[in-house]
Amino acid sequence: MWPGNLRRVFKLQSLASQDEGQDLVEYSLLIALVGAGVVASTRAMAIVLTTSFTKLASAFVRIVS
Repeated sequence: MWPGNLRRVFKLQSLASQDEGQDLVEYSLLIALVGAGVVASTRAMAIVLTTSFTKLASAFVRIVS
């Protein structure tokens, strides 16, 4: 039973010393952060555009009437 546990300990130490997966996690977090920023800015831009088009449509209605 001890040699099996020792192999597991060495395997865990081997996995802990490797940092290849760390880059993938960092890039994933960065992409998630950028995505959240894009969603937030798109919502804000949608509000501004809606207000602008509403004002423009009102102006056209006044000109045409």
